[in-house]
Amino acid sequence: MALDPPLERFAPKIVTFFPKPIPELTPQEFRSIVETAAKRSNPFHPPGVTAEDLTADLPGAAIPVRIYRPKGDRPHPAILWLHGGGFVAGSIVTHDPVCAGICASASCTVIAANYRLAPEHPYPAAQDDALGLLRWAVGRASALGIDPERLAVGGDSAGATLAIGAAQRLAGVPRLRLLALAYPVTDGDSTRPSYADTAGSAYLSRAMMEYFLRHYLPGGTSAAAGALPLRSGSLEGLPPTFVVTAGHDPLHDEGVALVERLRAAGVAVDHRNAETMPHEFLRYRSLSKVAEAEFQAMCGVIAKALR
Repeated sequence: MALDPPLERFAPKIVTFFPKPIPELTPQEFRSIVETAAKRSNPFHPPGVTAEDLTADLPGAAIPVRIYRPKGDRPHPAILWLHGGGFVAGSIVTHDPVCAGICASASCTVIAANYRLAPEHPYPAAQDDALGLLRWAVGRASALGIDPERLAVGGDSAGATLAIGAAQRLAGVPRLRLLALAYPVTDGDSTRPSYADTAGSAYLSRAMMEYFLRHYLPGGTSAAAGALPLRSGSLEGLPPTFVVTAGHDPLHDEGVALVERLRAAGVAVDHRNAETMPHEFLRYRSLSKVAEAEFQAMCGVIAKALR
């Protein structure tokens, strides 16, 4: 199916945000442009959502955290949502509308964080932060007003990859209610057909993905197998998992491969494929009714899992 028309019309504008192709920028330049664009978008929070900025003191770093809370009495169910950005960019700011929207639509507390980014902090820094943030949330459940028995972890793109790793390393204590994944990076194999099918995409291309992984995994994908789910051995024991893939995304095929591997490992999986969507569509739902509908479907799954 064709790319959703509003997002097809928007694609040429993405290119104008950058002075040159993304793979020719330094990670710091790319990061700065993305942050500036997010700040200019002037996002607003849905009615009833409140936000509080805190710091999570983890073994390796002090991590800025934003806690989004819905209406209603505490303790609330909660999800740790890890932002995308190719492991080199993204933040509380860039994903503020996503996290506030999940909070409102799924009626749960959302924990967002500025985990450490590459290339200053290559793998496994961000992965260590993701696991540390989960443990931090559980340890401070009472102070945060959350129910540690109703906890989930999720993320989009690179953040989804970190969410999988955190769930694997948590070893089931506490038992997570849900692993929620939006267009995850799972093996970095740019020879898959979906990479060729989206070669010129302004949303994400093969060249962009290779650029991101080069900075996150300077030794190459084979040198840090644990960084990518399809290269990290068994997926057994993961919590019930929701995966949404996008039809116009170079990561589509590896997302589908992840679903197949999870099912083979005995994990309960709910998979949606947003056929007309590009990579990162959760951040563009203000432009697309289809993206908004997919976002609400994901939030419905999160809400049901955290009841």
